[in-house]
Amino acid sequence: MTVRKTAGHLGFIVVGALAAGSALAQPAGAQPAGTDGQVGIEKDIKLTPREQVGQGDKWLSRMEDTSSGIRRQLERAREGRDVVKSLCLNDALSQVDVATRTAKERVSSLKSAATRGDEELSRHEFSVLSVLKGRVEQLVSQSNKCTGTTETIVNQDAKVGVEIDPTLPVEEESSTKLPETSTSLPSDPPSYSSSNF
Repeated sequence: MTVRKTAGHLGFIVVGALAAGSALAQPAGAQPAGTDGQVGIEKDIKLTPREQVGQGDKWLSRMEDTSSGIRRQLERAREGRDVVKSLCLNDALSQVDVATRTAKERVSSLKSAATRGDEELSRHEFSVLSVLKGRVEQLVSQSNKCTGTTETIVNQDAKVGVEIDPTLPVEEESSTKLPETSTSLPSDPPSYSSSNF
């Protein structure tokens, strides 16, 4: 009986020492694994209420674009009479629409809280919006699995421009030429006989 108690205490001490050792081995200021999502939310919550409203509006716009994109995918699946894709996309679209409606309500509450100067309520509403944004991103991934694609649903009206800095040096054509490769196939295949095996 005493041996068993001693072994139990020894095991408890070893586990405690290992836990303390791993905690001490982390560099100062390091975040424990698994809190990555929280760190991002905390960083975003440090925004001013006005900045939170702006970010919330951007997220809401993306959610609405996502809903439109999934709706287009669903229409294509229905036109192709693909029942499995249609059911899967319909489920994802329903969930995105619920998240988007909830986000609209939260953005409205966030705007009201920011107008009143209620920073605590602003942080709360912004946190909820952040979670809804993450959920919609998961649903986009789910809808991509439905269709077997990795396409990203983006705003169709977005424009991308390229501007080249004129102060960059111009790259000269290389004087090293690569050798020409032959694309012709051998005309006579090698002959094999049973003795070669």
